[in-house]
Amino acid sequence: MNLSCMADREKFASKLGTLMALVGSAVGLGNIWRFPFLVGEYGAPFLLCYVVCLLLLSIPILNCEFIIGRFSRSNAYRAYKQHGRRSVWKLAGILTLIVPFLVFSYYSVVGGWAMDYLVKSFRFVFTRAESLEAVSGMFGTMASDPWIPLVWTLVFFLTTAFIVVAGVQGGIEKFSKVMMPVLFFLILGISVWALTLPGAAAGLDFLFNLEATPFTLKTLIAAMGQAFYSMSLGAGTMITYASYMTDDEAMLSSSLKTGLFDFLFALIASLAMLPATFAFGGDPGQGAGLAFRTMPMIFASMPMGGIIAIVFFLSLVLAALTSTASVFEVNVAFLVEEKKMSRLKAAGILLAGATVLGSLSSLSFGPLAEVRIFDLTFFELLDQLCANLLMPFCGLCACLFVGWQMARKDVHAELTNYGSLALPRGAFRLIYILIRYISPALLALVMTANFLKGGVA
Repeated sequence: MNLSCMADREKFASKLGTLMALVGSAVGLGNIWRFPFLVGEYGAPFLLCYVVCLLLLSIPILNCEFIIGRFSRSNAYRAYKQHGRRSVWKLAGILTLIVPFLVFSYYSVVGGWAMDYLVKSFRFVFTRAESLEAVSGMFGTMASDPWIPLVWTLVFFLTTAFIVVAGVQGGIEKFSKVMMPVLFFLILGISVWALTLPGAAAGLDFLFNLEATPFTLKTLIAAMGQAFYSMSLGAGTMITYASYMTDDEAMLSSSLKTGLFDFLFALIASLAMLPATFAFGGDPGQGAGLAFRTMPMIFASMPMGGIIAIVFFLSLVLAALTSTASVFEVNVAFLVEEKKMSRLKAAGILLAGATVLGSLSSLSFGPLAEVRIFDLTFFELLDQLCANLLMPFCGLCACLFVGWQMARKDVHAELTNYGSLALPRGAFRLIYILIRYISPALLALVMTANFLKGGVA
């Protein structure tokens, strides 16, 4: 273990705080917004494939990032640079700075949408609308406006920065410890409400009946991609958070708990949205519009819908903030440790750059909608570049670094807290095989499939 950076670095103050921060990083819009509409597209087979990919792909890579982070006790860039014997690892460290910055820039646009809809919910705009068509059209009107989404993106930027500037313990850990339980009970409450609706049983059948939807190779590829994206992997976040872990934190246990809670949030979110969609005759396979088009129409059609809308969009905002805090922290940690900046100054510099990219992403739904790069809007380009290429590649780097660059004894030492935790030899061997061979192969498959862009049936 590298002791050079440990003395003056903050650490998480408690095991609960560590777990909530890790879960907060993993649980985000990928769980509450993206996961339900993917289940809506692919049905129950997607759910089954996701669980398998979580075990074979996400959790092994998560452990790799944990190992790199705590072993180095440094920011993600230095973690690769100081322990890698070849220049390629310095490149991996640079990518772990680029990816979270790009993700923060465009992801916050969606967070801004959620904030706008939360304010609309408090004003009971959906329930007071003249027609359901008017409710459905609100999203297009808002997203294409040149100013409103920009303002909300900036508000979301500043809210995230406020959390991170407060520090590891006073900001990230404290926020996560309070807001993750709140988020859980909000989503749970919506799911209980959804399951009581007449016709909700059709949604449950769609969600859990493996025979209701055919299985295709696209289903598996989508599940693999979501299992990676949903756990906040490949963006340096888990490496950075692991560097704040205490020496007695059990990595394997933390990774399994993080994966379990990540899946639990995604499943409960699906139970909240899909049964309600079926109950009101909506289309579960309509894609990304499920949260911002269909759900507001459902809220407008039901008694107490205004209150449920507030709870739902508050959940989206909280989920987005816990995730953006983690990706923002990656670059803040780098500037604080490598450039000796204060957290406030580092945040200000990063916000200036993110505002440029975030503005271009936001305007790509309005004035810049016709500006295309490789036939993609600026928002779509950043999303495709990060989610389909750079994040899987960074995850692959983490696997290869731990499996082939680090000494086997160091990997074993981190997983067992230097011998204080029992880990059967067979269990370690299985984990090591997953890290060295199986997870990298699955990642390569994900990246290849994404290059084919739907070429599988």
